[in-house]
Amino acid sequence: MVRFKNHSDMLQYYCNEYIKPKDLVLVLGFYSQHLKNIFLFIGAEPIFVGDNNNFDIIIESKLLPFEKSTFDVIFNFTKEDVQQFLKPNGNILTFL
Repeated sequence: MVRFKNHSDMLQYYCNEYIKPKDLVLVLGFYSQHLKNIFLFIGAEPIFVGDNNNFDIIIESKLLPFEKSTFDVIFNFTKEDVQQFLKPNGNILTFL
């Protein structure tokens, strides 16, 4: 079992293990420039969605403007059900 000291370490581990170049990644309800840099270094395409100016898309999470099966990976920091936006065989990591 892997133990993490904080969310940042866990996210970095998850990114290194599960994110591939060209993956489309949705990060819902959380923004971190460090996390964005990790995605870009790997070659993934991150989209950060939230309710303030730090995010790429500013919108309430229940009004997401995406088609079904859009994302390879989703990081969900909200209580919204976003399963429909995940591609088949995609990965979702939910933080509650």
